[in-house]
Amino acid sequence: MRVFLDVGAHVGESLRPALDRRYAFSKIVCFEPVEACCVALEKLAQDNVEICRFGLWKESSHRPIHHPGSLGASLFSETREQEGDEVVEVRRATDWFSDNIAHDDVVYLKLNCEGSECDILEDLLESGEIRKLRSVLVDFDVRNVPALAHREREATEKLERTGYAHLLCLKETYRGPTHTATIENWLRDTGASQSPPSARWKWRFVWMPLLARRVISVSKGATRWLLPESVYERIRRFVQRTLLDYPPDVEDRP
Repeated sequence: MRVFLDVGAHVGESLRPALDRRYAFSKIVCFEPVEACCVALEKLAQDNVEICRFGLWKESSHRPIHHPGSLGASLFSETREQEGDEVVEVRRATDWFSDNIAHDDVVYLKLNCEGSECDILEDLLESGEIRKLRSVLVDFDVRNVPALAHREREATEKLERTGYAHLLCLKETYRGPTHTATIENWLRDTGASQSPPSARWKWRFVWMPLLARRVISVSKGATRWLLPESVYERIRRFVQRTLLDYPPDVEDRP
């Protein structure tokens, strides 16, 4: 069975491209502990999509998540408590893999979990469950937490020593003009799809966003000066959502 695991699914930025028929995923599993985000995921879900209302980590527990619903929501913070924190469920990655992933499954894993990625990788490595993976696209958000920044190097070195470094794909290596294009670059490069996207797809997720970025870069200063701030913000969010395939945080939605 071909499986796509979306750890840190947020509001479906990775789910939408994973639903493309060219990838032929039999099962797509979205891990998202923030309830407001799960509501958004349900609107996109199809028959082959499972929404898990919990996150993955190195152990099972309930923990506060900081800035829930935002693009930077994280289990980690420089402070102990913050206003608006939400207590969420996390489960040990090894336990979930052992119960739900077969040895002959072809599994693509996307990790964008704001600092938990190293714990998940090391947990799967220590238990041996990592051998079930075909490829891992990871965004090392530990870089954004000074106290945890060293974890990226440690996790990478462990993967190299144990012969699993080939699984690791860094998000910045595959970054496209939209998140959908980034996912496409990764999945095609690692063999998830042999057929190229259509011209219409390229226009929607590559050429049009590139054109939009160039226009914005030229006119941004003048537009911000000429328009009222409220109007400018509405236009900015419309461009992000419609042209750049980058939805606003859940907390900003009406």
